[in-house]
Amino acid sequence: MNNASIQKALAALITNYNILENYNNYREQIISELNLSQSDANILNDFYESNKHSFTASAKILKKNRWDDIQLSIPISASYIDHQTLSLIWEDYLSAYKITDIVPKNPLVESILFLNFVENSHLLNAVQKELIKYERIRNEVTYKHHENFISPTINQEHNPTEDTMSFYSSYMHECNRIETFEYNISAVIINHPINEEEIVKEICYVLFFKNLNKEGIGTLRISCDGKNIIDNISTNMGSLLEIYEFNKTKLTKKEFLQFIANLKKIGVLSINKKEGL
Repeated sequence: MNNASIQKALAALITNYNILENYNNYREQIISELNLSQSDANILNDFYESNKHSFTASAKILKKNRWDDIQLSIPISASYIDHQTLSLIWEDYLSAYKITDIVPKNPLVESILFLNFVENSHLLNAVQKELIKYERIRNEVTYKHHENFISPTINQEHNPTEDTMSFYSSYMHECNRIETFEYNISAVIINHPINEEEIVKEICYVLFFKNLNKEGIGTLRISCDGKNIIDNISTNMGSLLEIYEFNKTKLTKKEFLQFIANLKKIGVLSINKKEGL
């Protein structure tokens, strides 16, 4: 008997209620995919026959708790997508799980997997899928921030002028991300219920950012020029003056500093005096 194999099989079953409730139909597949020996398969069968009611009941509770946790992790989608439709997609998502797939312990991680699955569902229209994409990206940025939880020292007193731009640099958290949407996602969120016919297609750039002024992830709709400037800020480790040089055909120094000040005010970035100055 391989105790590790038995434990692995039980863990796989209790997190796959849809398979467990049809255990007899999936038995040979379970044995094959989990590479169980005949003796281990017999032990698993005996355990199931002796404990199927309590074991299945526990798996059902875990399934419900898992769904409850997912809904808490996707508040926008749960509010804007019909509950019955979202529940049907959840069942499809569970049915797509293989017995060998590992269920994420972190609801945020599973919410990302689920939203990625939802985006490909034929039950949603194009606008709804954009909404799902928005929440998936927001959760991905949140998770990346949690993986690299940096709390830099923020000095709100730094206010560079046109003459001192070379003395300062900027900082943004590495989880920050700009994504393109085919609809004005802000309008999609505001207008509820969603009527696909009333929402006009328009390219929309959204910055997802770790708010440096407070906890949480923020979002900001930006223009194409704003996107280019922020891209330069995130990839350029030089001074504000050096960053400005990349964008001087679009903005004056005064306009650039005002743009930076606005980003600083809402927590997108911080301004730091360069070392040695």
